[in-house]
Amino acid sequence: MFSFRRRPPIKLHLGVVRVVPRRDVWRHLEAGLRQGKELRPSLLAVLGESFGYADAAGVANPGNGDVCVDIAVESHSRGGFTDFALDFAALPLGWRPKICLCARLYDIQDGKQRMVARVVERMGWGEYLVSLANWRVLMGLADPASDERFAKILLLAGQRLKRKIEASISSA
Repeated sequence: MFSFRRRPPIKLHLGVVRVVPRRDVWRHLEAGLRQGKELRPSLLAVLGESFGYADAAGVANPGNGDVCVDIAVESHSRGGFTDFALDFAALPLGWRPKICLCARLYDIQDGKQRMVARVVERMGWGEYLVSLANWRVLMGLADPASDERFAKILLLAGQRLKRKIEASISSA
């Protein structure tokens, strides 16, 4: 009637880390900037390594506790600043650098989905306003989020996603 057997421990494995193509309006405004449209593959590799999970392709005999984590960068923006000018007035438009990560967890053995988790990480307002004061950003030669700052935002989003995944797995 009641099952008092202990469930097998859950082992997380990393599946695919990919970028979903951008479909937002801001991609057109960032198109003239240095790296407005694409995420570098090296950043995705760093994101995958930051989770510290074993590779799912290396699991020869998956058991009941083997769970695969697929990570997708759903949206990303390096931020920017422009204005919308009419004949009599100008309206400033600014958007902060942002990354939205999504993780899909499923059993390796049967492919049954366990959960989907999402996190959004943005650059802070203070850091964003300081980055706008750079002359290269003001001239349109650079993004408000340099490669180092963007990698920092990406890793912060990855850490938040990992904590969210592990908290939900431990409570299940």
